[in-house]
Amino acid sequence: MGAPGCDARGHPTSGGRTPTLKTAPTPTRAARLTRTQIQAALKRAGRQRGIEAEADRLREVFRGEWAQPSLVEDALGKQMLALLIQLDAACTAADQLAEAVEEAFHSGHPLGPTPTTGADVNKVTGTRPPSATSSTA
Repeated sequence: MGAPGCDARGHPTSGGRTPTLKTAPTPTRAARLTRTQIQAALKRAGRQRGIEAEADRLREVFRGEWAQPSLVEDALGKQMLALLIQLDAACTAADQLAEAVEEAFHSGHPLGPTPTTGADVNKVTGTRPPSATSSTA
């Protein structure tokens, strides 16, 4: 099983992709985030190492001069949240499609099941990346 906020392949799940953006969709709201809130968002995203340093870095970025007039910020914040919903839906659909292809390939494909042992094997195609198959003879 993957890390928190990630699926078995290590890809972020829809709940773990963009927690900081969902928490603070506008520059003004982002600037108000505390270090603890940023750390919690990073943990929800599946981050396991360097959380404190990344929270400090993000806090500095968020406190920069990014503010726009409040009507503009609100509109852009709503647009960004709508786009995040679309991104989450697209990623979820892609994950479901990959699972369906993997299942179909291994259960009914004439060439399957293909050996899929090892972390570097693509579960859908049963292939290895060139770096894993090339020899240095």
